[in-house]
Amino acid sequence: MKSTKYLIIFAFILFSAKVQSADIQVNKIQADEEHSINKIELKAEPIPIPNITNQVFNRKIQIIEPNNIIQKKAVKATLSSEITLFNKEYLSYEINTDDLSIKLNQNKVIISDQAKEALKLAPNWLKAQLQIKFQLLYEKGLDDDFAQLIIKADNKYKDEVAFVIAYSSINTLTNNRFRKDIDVIIKNAELIYNIADSLQYVKLVEHGSIANNDYYTTTTYRIYDPETKDTIWNEIPKDIYYFYVVHFKMDQEGVFVADDATATEQRTYGYFWRDYIWNNPDATQNYMPVNIKTTKGEVTSIPRFGEIMKKPRILWNRTMTYLPYGREFKDNDFALDVIGNWGSRALPINVTLPRSFQPNQILMKHDGMCNEDAFLIAAACRTALIPIIYLGTWAEDHVFGSIWDNDWYHFEFFRGGLEPNGNSAYGITNMMAGGSYGWENSMVNGFRPDGYNVNFSNYYAKTSTFNVAVTDSIGTPMPGAKLHIYARNGTSILYSGTIFTDSDGKASFDVGENKFYYIQAVHPVYKTAPIEDTKVYLLNQTITKANNTYNYNLPYPNVIIDNNQVEDLNDTDNDETYKYGLNIKLKSINILTDLIEKHDSQRSRFYYWNPESKGEITSFLVDEDNYNKFKSGENYKAYYYNEYKNENEFNIKLPYKAKWYLVLSNKKYDNFYQHLTSEVSILDDFVTVEVNNNKLISQDNFGNILLNQEEINKLGIIRFEIIDTRGKLILNDEISSNLINISNLAEGAYFINLISDKSVHSAKFMK
Repeated sequence: MKSTKYLIIFAFILFSAKVQSADIQVNKIQADEEHSINKIELKAEPIPIPNITNQVFNRKIQIIEPNNIIQKKAVKATLSSEITLFNKEYLSYEINTDDLSIKLNQNKVIISDQAKEALKLAPNWLKAQLQIKFQLLYEKGLDDDFAQLIIKADNKYKDEVAFVIAYSSINTLTNNRFRKDIDVIIKNAELIYNIADSLQYVKLVEHGSIANNDYYTTTTYRIYDPETKDTIWNEIPKDIYYFYVVHFKMDQEGVFVADDATATEQRTYGYFWRDYIWNNPDATQNYMPVNIKTTKGEVTSIPRFGEIMKKPRILWNRTMTYLPYGREFKDNDFALDVIGNWGSRALPINVTLPRSFQPNQILMKHDGMCNEDAFLIAAACRTALIPIIYLGTWAEDHVFGSIWDNDWYHFEFFRGGLEPNGNSAYGITNMMAGGSYGWENSMVNGFRPDGYNVNFSNYYAKTSTFNVAVTDSIGTPMPGAKLHIYARNGTSILYSGTIFTDSDGKASFDVGENKFYYIQAVHPVYKTAPIEDTKVYLLNQTITKANNTYNYNLPYPNVIIDNNQVEDLNDTDNDETYKYGLNIKLKSINILTDLIEKHDSQRSRFYYWNPESKGEITSFLVDEDNYNKFKSGENYKAYYYNEYKNENEFNIKLPYKAKWYLVLSNKKYDNFYQHLTSEVSILDDFVTVEVNNNKLISQDNFGNILLNQEEINKLGIIRFEIIDTRGKLILNDEISSNLINISNLAEGAYFINLISDKSVHSAKFMK
């Protein structure tokens, strides 16, 4: 029998000159008056992008020879690992065939002992995310400081403390002003528990146990249900609780406790906003006196927030409505009514310069616009343990909030109830569906406290959908590309939002109707497309219409991704009688990571875990000499080389007695980490046997796979896998009939694995 063979796969991707796109020459970014959101002014007519030449490009993919049965035999040794690989990182399993042992080699930073102790105390669902942050803090010599917060925190809120550390930007945690008061992470949790004891409309709910490390907290709310005409208690999901009640960052503001008297927009007066709003603790910075009088009326003072929020028994009555300015506070008001009334009285006139981004400073100034409104209402709601997300429709120059009750509901107060020239909307509490503005919004963005942007467009506008594929100039997908989306308003092109491509280089996002949209891609290695960062591509030739879908290919000009091709390992020494092999199980999850720099003063770097994503791991088997070459960056040869998506189990026959290294690498990605779970076993009596797979499969006139039912039954085959030549799992299902429909597969070569409890039968076929 011949030893393992490899295939050279010829791949080409056709990009047509029909791509409907254009460059728009634009001026450099200018600051918008109200929100400092990027504005780009149209300067010239659209310029067509160059046509892309059709090319054939060779990619070297090495695979195990098909047409054999791999007989599963006894396991001699097994080792497993769970680890997060940063970009370009790898781990390796060292397989020693002298003593049949397996050793794990990790090219990773080792965190401190205190950080390890803190990880043990954290809930299981948070450990992997927290470890990433400890690794980053270790590089700055700060992991012990933050680990100690978890260790010394009361057991009942260790989860809240651990979550804030895990999901705060490293720029926030290492900021000099924040570092003066890192105990605020514990105080934040203490305040949540203390405030909960004072509120009638909300209760903390504890789940699991610390002993089992499966514990988490959430909240439940008393709500008046119009359908039953009675009150009910409604519990929110835990991720809503941690992100939008517990976390102390809302959007573009800096997270500080220490004051800076020289700061014009970021004053805290030395207090954490949850403490300041609830307690009004400083007589010299007392926010209760307002003393503003205009021709429309007067506000002399507002109540202390912590006092007035003790009265409501009900969160809200699920009625989307407007509540007028200047209404009385009543004992039977629901909580959202009270917050809107209190906030609108706190900011009864339009903003005076300088602007404020800190809730404490906003509350002391007693004036604002939607920016100040949104920050104050977000801080007030989270202080009162009400989940709220900060939202912005940047191109339309408005920001506001949305609270959670089985879904997101618009909630904002509008400042300026005493503004002499204000219209009838000034001062209202707006709880109408979508804000009821009737605007044709471009995009609505939700700010998750770690910096990740959530597309909320379908919440606030009639929407259409863009499907964008980003590639290099010959069609290779570009995962993790940052897409800045712009919309045209008159002659201006205005920043609307940021979206990222997935592991296949694709992005799908909703936008509003009746707009022209533009796009600029930013990649950490290949920079911008268009090349000049003052240009953008036109996405749609006609204005968007609701419920329509628009497809767009964005090729990076003059970029061809380096595939780091690897030579075959010379297998002339292959011992056909050598009896050992490997069984490998892999599962990886993508973690998208990048900066949101458009409107966050702290340039938060987020780490977005998507359990439904398909991670990708490059795996290869090398001997000791080639492993050392690989580590030193030299050219090396591999016996086996492939790329596996998401979750795979495969086998490799060891060629001969030697020390072997199975390398599992995150070499492909620049903006994705890979959370990798892997297991490697040495198999005894690993024998490959030639078979005639024509006995098992054939193809009909349409190319579908036909199974020989008699042989399938005889071998006990119960399920099948179809894998492409890159190792990507295409189909995976149980066998329910003698026909496997492959009409949806693209033309090309594939491999089918027919699997029983005892063997895997592998065959190649063409579509």
